[in-house]
Amino acid sequence: MVIREISRTTTRMGLGRLSLIDDVLADRPVLDGRGRRIVEVMLGWPVDLTHWWHGHDHSRMYIDAQQTITARTPFASKLFEDGSVLSEVDLQLRRRLDMMGWRNAVIVPVHLPQGKTSLVSWVTRQACIRQVMADHALVLQMYAYKCIDALERLNGTTLPVNLAGLTTRQIECIRHAAQGKTVKESASILKISHYTVAEYLSEASARLHVNSKVQLVATAIRAGIL
Repeated sequence: MVIREISRTTTRMGLGRLSLIDDVLADRPVLDGRGRRIVEVMLGWPVDLTHWWHGHDHSRMYIDAQQTITARTPFASKLFEDGSVLSEVDLQLRRRLDMMGWRNAVIVPVHLPQGKTSLVSWVTRQACIRQVMADHALVLQMYAYKCIDALERLNGTTLPVNLAGLTTRQIECIRHAAQGKTVKESASILKISHYTVAEYLSEASARLHVNSKVQLVATAIRAGIL
C-alpha cells in the first residue's frame, strides 16, 4: 500500500516512525480494508499506545492537532518544545514517546475540502530537527498529501481535480517542484530559462485556482500525476 511504501522511503531519509490522524476534529482510528488500525499493522505503533489514544478521545486535545488547524506548512512538534503549555493528555503522550526513545517530530498539516484537516507526522530520535525541516519540508508535504489521498481512496472517497488544459511542460515543472527542485534547478534539467519555468508554474497555479507551490503540488498529487 502507498502508506507503507512512504513509511519505508522516509525511514531511508533518516526520519522515524510515520503516523497520521485522518481528521483532527474527530477521534476515530484510521482503518484498513479489514478493519485493522493502519498505525499498528502498517506503521508499527504499539497496540497499547493506540488503544490508550483512541480509547479516551485524545486527538482533539492534542497540542499538535490544535496547531495543525491553523498551520499551512510543516512545523516542529509543540509537544517536545521547551516552554509549551501541555495538557495532561500531552504530558502522558510525551512520557510514552520518551520511553520509546522519540525526541521530536515533524508535523505536516493537510487541509482538505469541506474544512477537514488531517495530520501526518514523523517522530525522530533527533532532538533538533531544524535541518530536517530545511532539507525535506516540501517533500514531506508531498508524502503527507499522498498518505491522506490513499486514505480517502481506501474510504471510498476521492479528491477530484480537473487537469484539463495543463501542458506537458507545466506538468513536468510541477513534478520537479514536488521533488524539491528550485526554479533554476528545474530550468537546468528541462534546458529552458528559469523565467519560463516560473511562468509555467504560475499559469498552472492560475488554472487550478491555487495560490502557492505547496497547494499546486498537493493538487497534482490528488490528480494522480505525482
